Amino acid sequence: MPKPGHPFPVKDLQAVLQRTLSQQLNILHIEWKMLTEPGENFGSLIIAVDVNMTRDSNPEILNIVVKLPPPTVFLRDLFNSPLTFKKELHFYENIVPAFIELQVENDIERDQLINLAPRYYGGRLGLGQPDIFDEQSCLVLENLNYQGFSTGNRIQGLDKEHMDYATKRLAQLHALMIGLKIKKPATFKKVISPALLSPINETTMDGVTAMVDSALAVIRSMPEAEGYFPQVEKVMKYSEEMHNSFVKGEEPWSTMVHHDFWVNNMLFKKDPDGKIIDLKIIDFQLYWYDVGITDLVFFMLSSAKKDVLDESLDDFIDLYYQSFLDCLELLKVNTKDFSRKSFDELLQKYAPTKFPQCIMMTQVIKADRSSTKEMDEIGNQETFLSNSSSKLIRNTLLHILKIFEKKGWFPQ
Repeated sequence: MPKPGHPFPVKDLQAVLQRTLSQQLNILHIEWKMLTEPGENFGSLIIAVDVNMTRDSNPEILNIVVKLPPPTVFLRDLFNSPLTFKKELHFYENIVPAFIELQVENDIERDQLINLAPRYYGGRLGLGQPDIFDEQSCLVLENLNYQGFSTGNRIQGLDKEHMDYATKRLAQLHALMIGLKIKKPATFKKVISPALLSPINETTMDGVTAMVDSALAVIRSMPEAEGYFPQVEKVMKYSEEMHNSFVKGEEPWSTMVHHDFWVNNMLFKKDPDGKIIDLKIIDFQLYWYDVGITDLVFFMLSSAKKDVLDESLDDFIDLYYQSFLDCLELLKVNTKDFSRKSFDELLQKYAPTKFPQCIMMTQVIKADRSSTKEMDEIGNQETFLSNSSSKLIRNTLLHILKIFEKKGWFPQ
């Protein structure tokens, strides 16, 4: 794992910045540090960089974040880095501008635009050849910390105010893509659709299966979960059948789902009075074409505080649906095909499919910080899941079982 004092791990950053900012950009000095603590991110190395430079002969300091591939072969294989880095570059270079253009074309004022992502300063798939992945693949974004943004606490979870705000943003993300699909079908088919392929290959699936099996083993070891064992078997079978049968999704509901929308992948900004005024979504590596409800279910069960989820789960579902409709209406999309009845039917159909992801990611999201390893120490499945049966993880898994039972998300 690179650390300050070691050589700066990004080669030829100047060339990346020159392509988007100015050919007359010259880097004078760089200060850098790792941005995330161990256990907070596994799909990429994230480095905070302060660039002292001149642009068109004017002195300037640029505060940026650089994402690099994870440092071990195991993690690069698990996250299918050659494809996921390509997908994220495509998101910032093509999808974000398409979202903005769609809103402008539908008469949304500039100061009212829904801008879900950080500013993009450039990137590359590889250093040797720009279109071939290597370990110098990188993505350069603004450092949102300097704009007053911060993440929540993955172990504690989010309170209702933060959950409400993020739920609205998630609904807007899904609605923007559906608006683009409906109002600009040629752009969607030519520019957007090719990037909405699944990021999961055989190696990734093997890793995911091992993580799910690890979580299932924890559940089966808990006496208090014994009454749920038959339901767990049914929901796992249902999820597998749904996965195998999924081809084109559910129209017109299918959209770009983030597929990793949880606490660490969103940053909130507050005003001086402590009111949330903005949210940016990050880590667009795993997105694909699916039903937006799947993002919502995973987000609620992975990110809310336990008492907040118990008290407000139905409120989040209502808020998501209304925010989704509101965004479509802003885009002048006819919402007659997006009835609440259809939405509720899809929720009951697809919520069970999120059970494997919910239990799998619990081992990552609720991992004890004191026992998490540096990324360069994670060379196999055993080291990745070395603390997968902590008390917090076991309690969270039990809570997921109770929520699924309460909501009727276990197949009959």
